[in-house]
Amino acid sequence: MAHAAGHDINDIALSGALWATGPKDGMPVPPLTLLGEFGAGGMLLTFGMVAALLRAARTDKGDVVDAAIVDGAASVMGFIYGFLANGGWENARAANRLDCGAPFYGVYECSDGKRISLAPLEPQFFALLV
Repeated sequence: MAHAAGHDINDIALSGALWATGPKDGMPVPPLTLLGEFGAGGMLLTFGMVAALLRAARTDKGDVVDAAIVDGAASVMGFIYGFLANGGWENARAANRLDCGAPFYGVYECSDGKRISLAPLEPQFFALLV
């Protein structure tokens, strides 16, 4: 898809990462451009550039770096896809520990109108919260 037009939202949708974001019964909500362009695409591009520079320094030969946002986003989602394949992830929003499906993982409004984010995933942190 190197010659197809697209933006971050298209790339993370193609990788499957967009499906996991947003309210349970609503449309997916894109995570700004942090996941695709900066996180996933930037990670692959940076790694490719470092590898190409190391090769050039050692061999005096240049290289072509192919860094696709879709590939990076799919790579970042690897652990989720692994959970899904092993029955540890339900393919529905707000049904899992890391997608606000757990009552102790999310953002909550306080009595003063401000908000607090909670994520005590480990037992010792959950015990401290309780």
